[in-house]
Amino acid sequence: MNQGIFLDEFHAQFLSNKNIETLKIIGSPQLTAIGQSALSHYRSLQTLDLSYNSITFQSQTETYAFYHTNLIEINLSHNNIGTTDILMKAFEQTRNLRSLYLNNNRNLNFGLNGFPANLGRLEFLDLSYCHIWSLNDNVFNHLVNLKNLHLEGNALSFIPKSLCIRPPTLQIYLAKTHIEKSHQKYLQENCTIKTLFELSMPSEKSFRIVDDDRWNLSVWFYLLILSSILNVGLFIYALFVAKKKIFKERLNCF
Repeated sequence: MNQGIFLDEFHAQFLSNKNIETLKIIGSPQLTAIGQSALSHYRSLQTLDLSYNSITFQSQTETYAFYHTNLIEINLSHNNIGTTDILMKAFEQTRNLRSLYLNNNRNLNFGLNGFPANLGRLEFLDLSYCHIWSLNDNVFNHLVNLKNLHLEGNALSFIPKSLCIRPPTLQIYLAKTHIEKSHQKYLQENCTIKTLFELSMPSEKSFRIVDDDRWNLSVWFYLLILSSILNVGLFIYALFVAKKKIFKERLNCF
C-alpha cells in the first residue's frame, strides 16, 4: 500500500542548497507529510509553498515540521488538512510568520484553542473554501496584528463577537457565506472592523499564473496590438494608393 512521501525524502534527494529563501513543491499527490525538522537545515528559508499536495498533518512527527525555521510566508492551500491539533503545535515554531494560506482544505477544524500565541505577528490569513461551519470565540484571539482575514465560501452564519471589536485595521472577507443580509448590515454598522461581502480578486496563491505563462500572455498581447497597427497602416496605404490612382485617371481624361 502506498504510504505517501515525506518532505524529508525530497530534502535528501533535491534540496542541497542550504541558502535558498523560497521553496515551492506544488502539485504532488504523493506528498502527504512534512518530516520532523525536514526544513531546519534551511535557516535562510522565508517562503514555503506546499500547495496542491496531499498533506494532512496527522503525524505526531509533524509537530516539529517548522522547527528552527525563519519562515515569513507559508502556503498549505489545496491539501487534505482537516483536524489542526498537530498543525497548531507546529505553528508554535513560526514566530516570524506574516502570511498563512490554508484555503481549500476541506472540513478544517480548529479545536478549542485556535491559533497559538506565537503567531502574534501574522497579518494575512486565508481560510476561504474550507467547509467551516462555525468558529469558536477564541480561535483568533492570539492573532493581534491580523489585517486581512479571508473566510469566503464557508458555511458560516455568524462570526465570533471577539472579531467584531478588533481594531478597524482588520478587514474580513465574507462573500459566499451563509450570513443573512440583515446580519450583514448589522455587522457593517456595529463592528469596529471592516466586513466585505463582495467577492475579492483572487489572491496570487488561489489563482496562479506561472512566469512563463505570464510572459507568453504578454507576448501575445503585444503581437495583437502590433497586428492591429499593421492592419490600420495597410488600410491607410491602400486608401492612399486608390486615391492616387483615381487622381491620375482624372488627369488623363483632361
